[in-house]
Amino acid sequence: MQIRTVVASLVGAISIYVVMAACGSSGGSTDEVGPIGRGSSGASSGGPSTSGGPSSSGGPSSSGGASSSAGGEGSVFDAIVDHLTDPVPDAVAAPPDVAVETCNKSYMNGATAVAYAEHAYPGKLLNDLSGVRVVVRAPGGLGIPGYNSFVASAYLRDGAVSVPCGTVANPAYDQVTFILP
Repeated sequence: MQIRTVVASLVGAISIYVVMAACGSSGGSTDEVGPIGRGSSGASSGGPSTSGGPSSSGGPSSSGGASSSAGGEGSVFDAIVDHLTDPVPDAVAAPPDVAVETCNKSYMNGATAVAYAEHAYPGKLLNDLSGVRVVVRAPGGLGIPGYNSFVASAYLRDGAVSVPCGTVANPAYDQVTFILP
């Protein structure tokens, strides 16, 4: 690639980002945040009354949001600065999907019956399930005093995750916790 093409693409992308940031934080019309500059009560023009309202002018107080002297909205420069200093709003992660299953299923492996735990994730594909963490609990402990659980490997297929627990006659684990972030 040529340096000129790379620089032109970078400048174009930054320009689009700045314009979108400015448009996204301009705040829209004043009707979204309430009437500003209406009469003392705001009731004659459909605004909120002074009893229980946010301010005596019927509109929001001047302490919230970006405001300028004319229309109650910040300038494009203010919007650009806001987005450059905090371009991504605070994200809230979804809580993980946690499922506890017992080793109550079995299959035959030759002459041996093997117990396993399985949890269904309807609609989830193999790639979606590749991040599942599995914690198994050994009822008799693990040999290290005070520990009876550890992270184990799992078998995956579209829509389900399973963990072998040992033989049906003598399972090594009694409970499996599946955690899908």
